[in-house]
Amino acid sequence: MSDLGKMTYFLGLDVNQAHNAIFIKQKGFAMKILRRYSMENCKPAKTPIAQSSRPNIMFVVSLLSRFIHCCTVNHYKAAKRALRYIRGTLDHGVKFMRTEKIELLGYSDSDWAGSSEDMKSTSSYIFTLGSSVFCWSSKKQETVARSTTEAEYVVASTAVNQAICSQDRLVDTLTKPLGKMRFEKMCYDIGVQSIEVKEECCEMTIHANCELRAHQDCELTCEL
Repeated sequence: MSDLGKMTYFLGLDVNQAHNAIFIKQKGFAMKILRRYSMENCKPAKTPIAQSSRPNIMFVVSLLSRFIHCCTVNHYKAAKRALRYIRGTLDHGVKFMRTEKIELLGYSDSDWAGSSEDMKSTSSYIFTLGSSVFCWSSKKQETVARSTTEAEYVVASTAVNQAICSQDRLVDTLTKPLGKMRFEKMCYDIGVQSIEVKEECCEMTIHANCELRAHQDCELTCEL
């Protein structure tokens, strides 16, 4: 067995290791995409729109992928802007700093009826581990939410499932004990607060209340 020194590249990821941090990016893969569409010398864009190591482009990638089967000139222009943004952020990535305490912290949020085609909402969640981003997602919900309350609880349920899965994986990987998972719902909808605080429930929010009880069960069993 030979010692090849510190790892600098692994499965498409550029890895830069320092004494107290690890920085991960995908510059090589990004350049490959730009060369494929002859945009390696394009003018960079500061924003991706009016997954991997790039959580900042997750939403635009998710949005554009909905129109692959029926793309128009406007979608093509939006895709080019996303590529221009990648061109200007080739050295952006995720940096993991050494910390004394390892804590998994999650956030979730959702719009309501954001898709004009089918009136479905978009769920988003992000998890941090220690000093940096660990896991993230931006995806259109499979069903139509009839209220902001329902949309918020759909994404909260998805994020809780991801949190439990992430905890199970990290316990087998980390050398330090993982503290109790903290999950913050980035939602301030009045309907959500009514269900949580006042436990108000009607026929249209029974399913949302079921999701709330499932979350509370996870907390009682120390899964969250």
